[in-house]
Amino acid sequence: EAAGKEGWFDVTFDNGETVQADVVMSAIGRRPKLEGIGLDRAGVETSEKGFIKVDRYQRTNVHNIFALGDCTDTLQLTPAALAEGHCFADTQFGGNE
Repeated sequence: EAAGKEGWFDVTFDNGETVQADVVMSAIGRRPKLEGIGLDRAGVETSEKGFIKVDRYQRTNVHNIFALGDCTDTLQLTPAALAEGHCFADTQFGGNE
C-alpha cells in the first residue's frame, strides 16, 4: 500500500512496517526472451514458465548446450548470474567439479 503527501509516499509493507520514500519501484517477476533462437529445433527443454531447464552444472538436456543467468529458473540477480558463470568456467575449463 502506498499513500502520502505530495512528492512522498508512505509505503506500508505486509509486516506492518511503514517507510517514507520519494520513489517506489515494484518488480513482479521476469520472463526469459528466448523466442526465435532455435531451442525447439535444437531439442532444448524449457520449463512451464519458459526458462531453459538445466542441472547443477548448467547443462541442458542436449549434451553440448549449456545455459546460465536470466534464461534459467535460478535466482534472478546479477551476482547470482556472475557466480554461475564463474562456476561454469571453473567446471568446464578448470577441471573443478
